[in-house]
Amino acid sequence: MGKNPWNTIMEVDFDENHKEALIIFYNEMQNSSYFKVVDKLKHINIPEQSKSYLEYIYNNGYGLKVLARTLGLTYTRIRTLFRYLGIEHRHGQNVVTDKVKKFRSERVSGNKSPWYDWTETYPEMHKTCSRGIQGYYKKKDGSFVYLRSSWEYVFAKWLDKNDIDWKYEWKLYNLPNGEGYRPDFFIFKNSELKMIVEIKGYYKDRVHKIDLLREMLYNDVKVVKISDISNYTKYSESKEKNEWLKVRLLEKE
Repeated sequence: MGKNPWNTIMEVDFDENHKEALIIFYNEMQNSSYFKVVDKLKHINIPEQSKSYLEYIYNNGYGLKVLARTLGLTYTRIRTLFRYLGIEHRHGQNVVTDKVKKFRSERVSGNKSPWYDWTETYPEMHKTCSRGIQGYYKKKDGSFVYLRSSWEYVFAKWLDKNDIDWKYEWKLYNLPNGEGYRPDFFIFKNSELKMIVEIKGYYKDRVHKIDLLREMLYNDVKVVKISDISNYTKYSESKEKNEWLKVRLLEKE
Protein backbone atom coordinates (compact mmCIF):
# COMPACT_ATOMS: atom_id res chain seq x y z
CA MET A 1 0.00 0.00 0.00
CA GLY A 2 3.03 2.28 0.16
CA LYS A 3 3.16 5.24 2.48
CA ASN A 4 0.12 7.07 1.15
CA PRO A 5 -2.24 7.35 4.16
CA TRP A 6 -5.31 7.64 1.95
CA ASN A 7 -4.75 3.96 1.09
CA THR A 8 -5.11 3.18 4.82
CA ILE A 9 -8.69 2.77 5.98
CA MET A 10 -10.13 2.60 9.47
CA GLU A 11 -11.38 -0.90 10.21
CA VAL A 12 -13.60 -2.41 12.89
CA ASP A 13 -13.77 -6.04 14.02
CA PHE A 14 -17.51 -6.60 13.51
CA ASP A 15 -19.27 -9.83 14.50
CA GLU A 16 -20.34 -11.67 11.33
CA ASN A 17 -23.60 -12.98 12.84
CA HIS A 18 -24.75 -9.50 13.80
CA LYS A 19 -23.63 -8.20 10.41
CA GLU A 20 -25.75 -10.82 8.64
CA ALA A 21 -28.78 -10.12 10.84
CA LEU A 22 -28.58 -6.37 10.19
CA ILE A 23 -28.25 -6.79 6.42
CA ILE A 24 -31.21 -9.20 6.33
CA PHE A 25 -33.28 -6.71 8.33
CA TYR A 26 -32.29 -3.82 6.06
CA ASN A 27 -33.15 -5.77 2.90
CA GLU A 28 -36.51 -6.86 4.33
CA MET A 29 -37.36 -3.26 5.13
CA GLN A 30 -36.33 -2.14 1.67
CA ASN A 31 -38.23 -4.89 -0.11
CA SER A 32 -41.37 -4.62 1.98
CA SER A 33 -44.53 -3.67 0.09
CA TYR A 34 -45.54 -1.31 2.91
CA PHE A 35 -44.72 2.32 2.22
CA LYS A 36 -44.29 3.94 5.64
CA VAL A 37 -41.49 2.91 7.98
CA VAL A 38 -43.87 2.70 10.94
CA ASP A 39 -46.05 0.25 8.99
CA LYS A 40 -43.08 -1.81 7.92
CA LEU A 41 -41.91 -2.16 11.51
CA LYS A 42 -45.27 -3.65 12.47
CA HIS A 43 -44.55 -6.58 10.17
CA ILE A 44 -40.76 -6.89 10.37
CA ASN A 45 -39.08 -7.49 13.73
CA ILE A 46 -36.00 -5.49 14.66
CA PRO A 47 -33.06 -7.80 15.58
CA GLU A 48 -32.67 -6.25 19.04
CA GLN A 49 -29.37 -7.93 19.96
CA SER A 50 -27.77 -6.90 16.68
CA LYS A 51 -29.17 -3.40 17.09
CA SER A 52 -27.59 -3.14 20.55
CA TYR A 53 -24.31 -4.47 19.17
CA LEU A 54 -24.29 -1.91 16.34
CA GLU A 55 -25.14 0.88 18.78
CA TYR A 56 -22.30 -0.23 21.06
CA ILE A 57 -19.78 -0.16 18.19
CA TYR A 58 -21.04 3.24 17.06
CA ASN A 59 -20.87 4.70 20.58
CA ASN A 60 -17.34 3.35 20.87
CA GLY A 61 -16.25 6.06 18.44
CA TYR A 62 -16.60 4.56 14.97
CA GLY A 63 -18.30 6.75 12.35
CA LEU A 64 -21.08 6.06 9.88
CA LYS A 65 -18.64 5.85 6.96
CA VAL A 66 -16.62 3.11 8.68
CA LEU A 67 -19.76 1.17 9.58
CA ALA A 68 -21.16 1.59 6.08
CA ARG A 69 -17.98 0.10 4.61
CA THR A 70 -17.99 -2.70 7.19
CA LEU A 71 -21.59 -3.68 6.39
CA GLY A 72 -21.19 -3.20 2.65
CA LEU A 73 -23.63 -0.29 2.50
CA THR A 74 -23.42 3.22 1.11
CA TYR A 75 -23.32 6.25 3.41
CA THR A 76 -26.96 6.99 2.60
CA ARG A 77 -28.03 3.41 3.33
CA ILE A 78 -26.27 3.20 6.71
CA ARG A 79 -28.15 6.36 7.71
CA THR A 80 -31.37 4.69 6.57
CA LEU A 81 -30.53 1.56 8.58
CA PHE A 82 -30.02 3.70 11.69
CA ARG A 83 -33.41 5.30 11.07
CA TYR A 84 -35.05 1.89 10.72
CA LEU A 85 -33.44 0.73 13.97
CA GLY A 86 -34.27 3.93 15.82
CA ILE A 87 -30.63 4.71 16.58
CA GLU A 88 -29.82 8.41 16.82
CA HIS A 89 -26.61 9.28 14.99
CA ARG A 90 -24.25 12.11 15.77
CA HIS A 91 -24.74 15.54 14.23
CA GLY A 92 -22.73 18.71 13.65
CA GLN A 93 -19.34 19.01 15.33
CA ASN A 94 -19.86 15.74 17.20
CA VAL A 95 -19.71 13.68 13.99
CA VAL A 96 -15.92 13.30 14.11
CA THR A 97 -15.06 11.45 17.33
CA ASP A 98 -11.76 11.41 19.23
CA LYS A 99 -11.11 7.89 17.88
CA VAL A 100 -11.47 9.10 14.29
CA LYS A 101 -9.35 12.20 14.95
CA LYS A 102 -6.59 10.03 16.44
CA PHE A 103 -6.67 7.65 13.47
CA ARG A 104 -6.50 10.53 10.97
CA SER A 105 -3.58 12.08 12.83
CA GLU A 106 -1.61 8.83 13.09
CA ARG A 107 -2.01 7.92 9.44
CA VAL A 108 -0.35 11.14 8.24
CA SER A 109 2.42 11.38 10.84
CA GLY A 110 6.10 11.13 9.94
CA ASN A 111 6.94 9.09 6.85
CA LYS A 112 3.29 8.04 6.51
CA SER A 113 2.49 11.49 5.20
CA PRO A 114 1.98 11.70 1.41
CA TRP A 115 4.20 14.81 1.47
CA TYR A 116 7.10 13.15 3.30
CA ASP A 117 10.17 13.55 1.07
CA TRP A 118 7.70 14.65 -1.63
CA THR A 119 10.21 16.26 -4.01
CA GLU A 120 11.71 12.83 -4.74
CA THR A 121 8.56 10.76 -4.35
CA TYR A 122 6.57 12.95 -6.76
CA PRO A 123 9.14 14.49 -9.16
CA GLU A 124 6.50 15.46 -11.74
CA MET A 125 4.50 17.36 -9.15
CA HIS A 126 7.67 19.07 -7.97
CA LYS A 127 8.19 20.43 -11.47
CA THR A 128 4.70 21.97 -11.53
CA CYS A 129 4.47 23.07 -7.89
CA SER A 130 4.96 26.72 -8.87
CA ARG A 131 1.31 26.64 -9.89
CA GLY A 132 0.55 27.17 -6.21
CA ILE A 133 1.90 30.74 -6.21
CA GLN A 134 -0.03 32.77 -3.66
CA GLY A 135 -0.73 36.44 -3.25
CA TYR A 136 -3.33 39.21 -3.14
CA TYR A 137 -5.37 39.93 -6.25
CA LYS A 138 -7.02 43.31 -6.69
CA LYS A 139 -10.54 42.88 -8.00
CA LYS A 140 -12.23 45.16 -10.49
CA ASP A 141 -14.22 46.75 -7.66
CA GLY A 142 -10.99 47.64 -5.82
CA SER A 143 -11.25 45.00 -3.07
CA PHE A 144 -8.58 42.37 -2.42
CA VAL A 145 -8.75 38.58 -2.27
CA TYR A 146 -5.95 36.18 -1.39
CA LEU A 147 -5.56 33.66 -4.21
CA ARG A 148 -3.53 30.47 -3.94
CA SER A 149 -2.57 29.62 -7.51
CA SER A 150 -2.07 30.97 -11.00
CA TRP A 151 -5.17 29.05 -12.08
CA GLU A 152 -7.27 30.93 -9.55
CA TYR A 153 -5.73 34.15 -10.85
CA VAL A 154 -6.71 33.28 -14.44
CA PHE A 155 -10.29 32.51 -13.43
CA ALA A 156 -10.61 35.63 -11.23
CA LYS A 157 -9.32 37.76 -14.09
CA TRP A 158 -11.80 36.14 -16.48
CA LEU A 159 -14.70 36.83 -14.10
CA ASP A 160 -13.73 40.49 -13.81
CA LYS A 161 -13.29 40.82 -17.57
CA ASN A 162 -16.84 39.52 -18.07
CA ASP A 163 -18.31 41.77 -15.34
CA ILE A 164 -19.41 38.80 -13.25
CA ASP A 165 -20.23 39.37 -9.59
CA TRP A 166 -18.15 37.00 -7.49
CA LYS A 167 -16.69 36.33 -4.06
CA TYR A 168 -13.81 34.11 -3.01
CA GLU A 169 -14.14 31.45 -0.26
CA TRP A 170 -17.27 33.27 0.83
CA LYS A 171 -18.90 30.50 2.88
CA LEU A 172 -17.98 27.38 4.86
CA TYR A 173 -20.28 24.36 4.42
CA ASN A 174 -20.68 21.52 6.92
CA LEU A 175 -20.93 18.40 4.77
CA PRO A 176 -23.03 15.30 5.64
CA ASN A 177 -19.86 13.30 6.40
CA GLY A 178 -18.79 15.79 9.09
CA GLU A 179 -16.09 17.54 7.06
CA GLY A 180 -15.97 21.26 6.48
CA TYR A 181 -15.66 22.64 2.96
CA ARG A 182 -15.03 26.20 1.78
CA PRO A 183 -15.21 26.27 -2.05
CA ASP A 184 -13.14 28.67 -4.14
CA PHE A 185 -15.48 30.92 -6.13
CA PHE A 186 -19.09 31.97 -5.53
CA ILE A 187 -20.92 33.46 -8.53
CA PHE A 188 -23.86 35.83 -7.99
CA LYS A 189 -26.56 37.32 -10.19
CA ASN A 190 -28.70 40.15 -8.85
CA SER A 191 -27.12 39.47 -5.43
CA GLU A 192 -28.38 35.86 -5.48
CA LEU A 193 -25.93 32.96 -5.36
CA LYS A 194 -26.18 31.03 -8.64
CA MET A 195 -23.03 28.95 -8.92
CA ILE A 196 -20.10 27.59 -6.92
CA VAL A 197 -16.83 26.90 -8.72
CA GLU A 198 -13.91 24.83 -7.46
CA ILE A 199 -10.58 25.12 -9.30
CA LYS A 200 -8.88 21.73 -9.42
CA GLY A 201 -5.53 21.40 -11.12
CA TYR A 202 -2.89 18.88 -10.07
CA TYR A 203 -4.23 18.42 -6.55
CA LYS A 204 -7.40 16.32 -6.29
CA ASP A 205 -7.76 16.22 -2.51
CA ARG A 206 -11.21 17.84 -2.32
CA VAL A 207 -12.99 16.14 -5.22
CA HIS A 208 -15.21 14.07 -2.90
CA LYS A 209 -16.27 17.29 -1.15
CA ILE A 210 -17.48 18.73 -4.45
CA ASP A 211 -19.71 15.68 -4.95
CA LEU A 212 -21.07 15.86 -1.40
CA LEU A 213 -21.82 19.57 -1.72
CA ARG A 214 -23.54 18.99 -5.07
CA GLU A 215 -25.80 16.40 -3.44
CA MET A 216 -26.43 18.63 -0.43
CA LEU A 217 -27.43 21.71 -2.45
CA TYR A 218 -29.31 19.62 -5.00
CA ASN A 219 -30.86 21.95 -7.60
CA ASP A 220 -30.62 25.15 -5.53
CA VAL A 221 -27.10 26.13 -6.64
CA LYS A 222 -25.00 24.74 -9.47
CA VAL A 223 -21.64 23.31 -8.33
CA VAL A 224 -18.90 23.20 -10.98
CA LYS A 225 -15.36 21.78 -11.00
CA ILE A 226 -12.81 23.36 -13.36
CA SER A 227 -9.90 21.05 -14.18
CA ASP A 228 -8.78 22.76 -17.40
CA ILE A 229 -8.00 26.47 -17.09
CA SER A 230 -7.17 26.87 -20.80
CA ASN A 231 -10.84 27.58 -21.54
CA TYR A 232 -10.55 30.84 -19.60
CA THR A 233 -7.47 32.35 -21.24
CA LYS A 234 -6.03 32.85 -24.72
CA TYR A 235 -2.48 32.71 -23.33
CA SER A 236 -0.28 29.77 -22.36
CA GLU A 237 -0.23 28.54 -18.79
CA SER A 238 3.41 29.58 -18.38
CA LYS A 239 2.64 33.11 -19.54
CA GLU A 240 -0.28 33.40 -17.11
CA LYS A 241 1.93 32.06 -14.32
CA ASN A 242 4.64 34.60 -15.04
CA GLU A 243 2.08 37.40 -15.16
CA TRP A 244 0.65 36.32 -11.80
CA LEU A 245 4.16 36.38 -10.32
CA LYS A 246 4.47 40.01 -11.40
CA VAL A 247 1.01 41.38 -10.50
CA ARG A 248 0.36 39.53 -7.25
CA LEU A 249 0.72 41.51 -4.04
CA LEU A 250 2.30 40.14 -0.89
CA GLU A 251 0.34 42.69 1.12
CA LYS A 252 -2.79 44.72 0.48
CA GLU A 253 -2.10 48.17 -0.88
